[in-house]
Amino acid sequence: MTVIDVPLVESRLQSAKSALDLFYLHQRNSKPNEDVSGMISIKMGEKGVEKGLVDPEVAKLYDQLAYLLFEDARWDEAIELFEKRLEIEKKVLQCDDEPEMADTYRKFAMVLNRQGKFEEAMKQHQKALTINLHAFGSEHSSTATTYHCTGNVFYDQGKDEKSMQKYQKALKIRMKTLGADHSSSAITYHGLEKSCTDQASATTQCNTIKRRLRSF
Repeated sequence: MTVIDVPLVESRLQSAKSALDLFYLHQRNSKPNEDVSGMISIKMGEKGVEKGLVDPEVAKLYDQLAYLLFEDARWDEAIELFEKRLEIEKKVLQCDDEPEMADTYRKFAMVLNRQGKFEEAMKQHQKALTINLHAFGSEHSSTATTYHCTGNVFYDQGKDEKSMQKYQKALKIRMKTLGADHSSSAITYHGLEKSCTDQASATTQCNTIKRRLRSF
């Protein structure tokens, strides 16, 4: 079980919030015709600030703040900020299938998974996977990450056979692109072993998988 350093999380949350406040303060103090680094005012929704900024840096701040809320188990708040990031990205990129958005969909899915909203989480992971496959192909590290995260969703539902299939796909890519000694490969291998252990036919299947992996 992960132990959360609450004071550290709160400190980081405050730092992220302060950075956002500076952006909005700068915007409020700007003259009507002043170009604020290409920032454009938009509506951010009923619960958000009245005016927001269409700027990649603001999207990053939302992402950082959302992830900290995620670590602090503040799921609804994290989802709200990930939605804000998606709104900015769609306006900046003027589409919804750019590689940058796959990461947001994947993180969105992580929160939904923690909430036990598995079907919704899978939909978000599928969006990320579609983007990854289109942008990078089937043997890219980003594609592997999405496969791994999908495996996590299946594992949390107790669907060990399906989780194993996703972990195997992720591990095969990671071992080819990153190597067997990379931390990402180790994380996926650990997930695969957990799925094997939870299966009734664990020993036979795990031994078969391990033999196959040695060939990569």
